[in-house]
Amino acid sequence: MELSPRPKSLESQRVGAQMYGDVKWIEVYADGADLGFYLLTLRALKAGTFELLDPQRGGEVIEKFSSYDDATHWLTEDEYQLVGRLQDGSEEDAAATPPDPDPRAPNIER
Repeated sequence: MELSPRPKSLESQRVGAQMYGDVKWIEVYADGADLGFYLLTLRALKAGTFELLDPQRGGEVIEKFSSYDDATHWLTEDEYQLVGRLQDGSEEDAAATPPDPDPRAPNIER
């Protein structure tokens, strides 16, 4: 199932909040199963590692990865699709952000 991108008004919305602690950015992934969408979040830590969280389980860390490629491979293998990315918009974080695997996915800067 292919997800449609968010409306442009939401894509460019800026929110005046900072990322918490050691988190560089967060990506949201969705699986469009027959029974409804299931969401997972991937967060990049400043230490260079990545954690996959399940919001339906109170944000429990369900997997840890040493590279962005390993994390996205795990997600795409299970047919999850990138919905969007949240980041604080600083130059340091933007430089460390990998390119979108799906160019239609919105980048929502915080």
